[in-house]
Amino acid sequence: MFQIRGYFQVAYKHIIDTVPQMVDFIFLKAPGDDLMPFLISKLALRTEYSNVRCAMNLAEGPLLVPREKKVESKEREVGGGLDGVAELWDLV
Repeated sequence: MFQIRGYFQVAYKHIIDTVPQMVDFIFLKAPGDDLMPFLISKLALRTEYSNVRCAMNLAEGPLLVPREKKVESKEREVGGGLDGVAELWDLV
């Protein structure tokens, strides 16, 4: 009787270990393998001007810079304490 129970405990452990691995593979790794070539082709990362395009995509927008400076100045006024968190949220 103990041998049968031991067998089922080992089988149960194996299933418990295998199911998350399969879910991980099916929903995360397999789509990622297909997604990488698609993104490289659609973003034209293997072209002559790909470094220029990437720099343009990563550059900050002209509207974002003044807002960041405003938040930084407000943060300096507040002093980074928890009392001023509500004041920082007024900027958002």
